[in-house]
Amino acid sequence: MDNQKDHTMYQVPAPKHGESFDAPVPAEMQDVSSVLTDEAVRQRFDDIAREEIARAYNEITQDLEMSLSGYETRKQPQVEVLSQHPVAMELLDIGNNIERYRAEYLDSFKAAKKNPLKKVAGKLLGTNAKGPAPSYGTLVDRESRHATKIFPKDADVSTVKFFYLPDERGTPQWFHEQHSHVPAKKFTNTYTVSEYAIAKSSTYFDPRYNKFVNSPAYVSDQEAQNLLYASKKYYEEVTGKPYVKLAAPRLRPEQASEPVKSDFDLAA
Repeated sequence: MDNQKDHTMYQVPAPKHGESFDAPVPAEMQDVSSVLTDEAVRQRFDDIAREEIARAYNEITQDLEMSLSGYETRKQPQVEVLSQHPVAMELLDIGNNIERYRAEYLDSFKAAKKNPLKKVAGKLLGTNAKGPAPSYGTLVDRESRHATKIFPKDADVSTVKFFYLPDERGTPQWFHEQHSHVPAKKFTNTYTVSEYAIAKSSTYFDPRYNKFVNSPAYVSDQEAQNLLYASKKYYEEVTGKPYVKLAAPRLRPEQASEPVKSDFDLAA
């Protein structure tokens, strides 16, 4: 029997640049059965470091060559294309029209004050040329009072408001508020609209915790339709100009004997 020490033989694929299989065994694959000196250990770590650098350099060089040749080796992540929300797009159009109407109203009011010849235009827009010009906030407050023509309320509900008011950054928002001395019938819903979604932030009384809570969520298709219907009615009331008359979904189910928040909420 052969008494010579058995050495493990390694065979590795040829490198990218065509070196032979007879190339020196990589440092990390060399025999480590014998005790190494500190110098030998440092040498092996140096060899490993050089091989890693050479491997990284070869990969970078290959990627660069393929990129310059018009062939991209890396897979590009797939980009998910969002589709526009049809109800949200209509809500944005209504909001833009309301903002335009408000601007025309305020401008014509000021113009009628300065030039009597423009009073006719002011009358066409429903402008009251008497008294001081209304502020933007005053217009929104007046508009919100038309909510009583859109939403039902009982004796326990003191005020119902529904209005369009972008935030300080111009983000389109619709508000639905109901005020009452009965906590279960008091709530504020804020609908933030983008081209792709309608997000809702609802503050209401939760009897499980006996306090008011806030719940953010994206609206369902039914609630989106209810919001659209209410917005169209709101636009008709505040401008006197019908926007788009479509079949109106029901705002709520049949009244219960003791109405609660859900009976008047758009999500119902």
